[in-house]
Amino acid sequence: MEHEEIKSPELGKALGVCFKLEVLDVAGCNHLSDEFFNNLCSGEGRDVNDMIIKPGLSFLNTVKINFLKTITDSSVMKIC
Repeated sequence: MEHEEIKSPELGKALGVCFKLEVLDVAGCNHLSDEFFNNLCSGEGRDVNDMIIKPGLSFLNTVKINFLKTITDSSVMKIC
């Protein structure tokens, strides 16, 4: 069985709906792109009335993104 690698934008989408995420440590993950952070910050869900909500990452208190070579300053600003 061949191993299938998850792409960074897909991982960003998956983490983007983890609304109670407290720690994100992606230091040294050289394959992460701006698209990963765009997806991470744009997660949405539905409330009890089936209304779309975008709570963001309000519980996120620790972010380690050092040694990332392929992201721009705008991605850093989004995560902040």
